[in-house]
Amino acid sequence: MQLSSEEQTKYLGKSSVDDIALTFDSNVTIHANNFLKANIITSEQFDLIMKIDDKLDKMSDDKDIWASDKLDEVQWCECRVMARELLVKLKENDIETFINENLY
Repeated sequence: MQLSSEEQTKYLGKSSVDDIALTFDSNVTIHANNFLKANIITSEQFDLIMKIDDKLDKMSDDKDIWASDKLDEVQWCECRVMARELLVKLKENDIETFINENLY
């Protein structure tokens, strides 16, 4: 999620842009509540994960944004900024590597 649009396009290859959101959801969002309950992440980190997830959900209403040539659009840039912020905040925790591998 935090990669530049060029890096995301290269990473995706022939995959769909929605794989970015699906990967974030299946590898980060789905576990966030359990991480919070187990004190693996802070409430601030949890809130940021949910903010990214909400942004992606709102973006799903705009079908045009889900094309690789749209990864430079404001919505995707905002997601990347939040993902980078999340990574900085996660440096406080031991799960940074796990999250980093899943926030492409």
